Amino acid sequence: MPLGPAPLCCEVLAEVRTIYQPFAEDEALLRKELENLAALPAHSNLIRYYTSFLDERGILHIVTEYIHAVKLYKFIKNSAAAPCPRESVRRWFLQLFKGLACIHSIGMTHRDLHAENILVTVDTRGGAQTCPDSLKIIDVGLAKICKTLEPAVMSVAGVGPAWYFSPERRRGEAFDSLDDVWAAGCMLAEMLVCKGRYIQQHPDHGPGGIDFSLKPAAIQELLRLCSELTSSMGSLAPLAEVPGFVLTPRPQRFTAQQTVEELQELEKIS
Repeated sequence: MPLGPAPLCCEVLAEVRTIYQPFAEDEALLRKELENLAALPAHSNLIRYYTSFLDERGILHIVTEYIHAVKLYKFIKNSAAAPCPRESVRRWFLQLFKGLACIHSIGMTHRDLHAENILVTVDTRGGAQTCPDSLKIIDVGLAKICKTLEPAVMSVAGVGPAWYFSPERRRGEAFDSLDDVWAAGCMLAEMLVCKGRYIQQHPDHGPGGIDFSLKPAAIQELLRLCSELTSSMGSLAPLAEVPGFVLTPRPQRFTAQQTVEELQELEKIS
């Protein structure tokens, strides 16, 4: 029983994700994920959805492009022991913001953006790649498409990683796609400071880092570390400015597209 677009009619390299609980038990939630996948525009930094189907047991199978990759979480987790090359970080985050800009262009907010929902492709020897399509945003099951681009109060209970919530989302106020930008900025800052899961684990940021965005002093300290630790890196030093563009009060916060443009300017001067 096909549930998504027409079945594949040509030979492609695909991956099948099986949802083992019976489809009927979570039909509304699963149909929402399929709708979100089908709504995604074609983009090199977004997972490509092909089709889905139910087998005779009522088990759902989702077919997407196959990606030989590891989660970005691996690099953030291990950054304290083995910092990632800054040039790789810059290229990955340019791709991340490009993918976000594409998602946001259709009024979709991801709402669950964290480093386990971002893949980085690897070569046959396991080396991380940095080509223009090496980063992919996945898992849009909790994403929401709004009819208007105005901020809206969205459910936060059980949705997304609390330590990456923007200040307005943390306070239970209306939020929009800039919340995704905040989360991406948090991840970029963590990779720049080379201290692993800095926000989630820092004792001054509350249990699980959930109070980070509500503590201006904590945000400024992280931005200061970004600047200090990249100041000696020559042409890569401006990368430290990017978290400052997005980890700011809402009226000054850059959109994903604006951040793409800033990162592209860094490419020109590097």
